[in-house]
Amino acid sequence: MRKFILILLGLIVVTLAGAVTVLLTLDFNQYKPEIEAEVEAITGRDVTIIGDVRVTFIPTLAIAIDDITIAGAPGASGLPFLELPEVLAAISLAPLASLEVVVERIRLIEPVIVLETQADGLASWQFEPVATSEPGSGAAPAVSIELIDVQDARIEWRDGDDRRTFDQVDLWIDALGADGPFEAQGEFLHGGRQWVLEADLGRISRPQLSINSTL
Repeated sequence: MRKFILILLGLIVVTLAGAVTVLLTLDFNQYKPEIEAEVEAITGRDVTIIGDVRVTFIPTLAIAIDDITIAGAPGASGLPFLELPEVLAAISLAPLASLEVVVERIRLIEPVIVLETQADGLASWQFEPVATSEPGSGAAPAVSIELIDVQDARIEWRDGDDRRTFDQVDLWIDALGADGPFEAQGEFLHGGRQWVLEADLGRISRPQLSINSTL
């Protein structure tokens, strides 16, 4: 029995090693159109991925995507809402067995974000998801995000003639549930001074923007 168990374990290890080897040799760039389409459906905006899509399995499952652009709101200045050089997502492996996706951390590296309001009151951070008529192939996995880490961002605020720029923005955004609410803490540079901020970002299904900042 002991020999059988050792052989079985050896077969499992070899099988897993082979599976990981195959996955590591896959070109995940072939999935860029699907990723773009999914984000476009959620945001209602044009999405472009110029860089590579990479997946690693050691020391944890992680997905990295380079050079992402999300278009601004229709009728706005024409500037992209988001230009993102790199995003990393670390995913917990164990919950995948029960069709649950737990994203331990999303790291946005040096994003440029344009927060813009229009004369009709619409804002660049208000999205209009696109309804799809295609029938689903099954139950979608539950997705939850534990932490969003924003590093060295630049945020441009445009409200009519009111134009402001916030540099060296570092944010740590905690999710209090799968849909939020999301609470943010961080710091940024504005007017030659370092500021500390706290923000309530609302929920994915009902976003809002409430910010308190102090020197």
